[in-house]
Amino acid sequence: MPGINDFLTLAERDRQVSMKMEEDFPQPWAVAAAEYHIQQSVEKQLEALILLYGENPEFTHNIVKLTSHCEKLVVTIPECLDDISDTLTLWETSSWYDPFISFTEKKYGKAVQAYDELSRMIGEKRRNSDTRKPINNDRNPARNGISSQYAIRAGVFIFLFSPLSP
Repeated sequence: MPGINDFLTLAERDRQVSMKMEEDFPQPWAVAAAEYHIQQSVEKQLEALILLYGENPEFTHNIVKLTSHCEKLVVTIPECLDDISDTLTLWETSSWYDPFISFTEKKYGKAVQAYDELSRMIGEKRRNSDTRKPINNDRNPARNGISSQYAIRAGVFIFLFSPLSP
């Protein structure tokens, strides 16, 4: 499973794609791509937030399920996200297959606002975390308290004993 930093990097990339697509609004292809990528950016932020609170997120694109998981962890979800979580899920599952999917600038604006508020929440949580207890959710072994020497040995072992590709 990707770690916190992985999810946040991917969320930022998706947000950048959605911003690029905004330049070509109201072209239908730009709207569909922006809907999809803003949903993906919010989804990945929610997954990072769940990891920050010490649990693994469910593998789903359903924003309603991810926000429910956050609420079980006593994480306050931004109101703007609560308002459009169904819409975001619909954008992910339908925007590529349904040319008549519902889009309004107001809903899109709330999605962008949700992204910004989640970014702020994640930043605050990371700043306020107990720095004596590292969060071991990154793929980089050195950041997980695993010595680089062990990681290199494990990598060499995997390399030596993996079947070769034809």
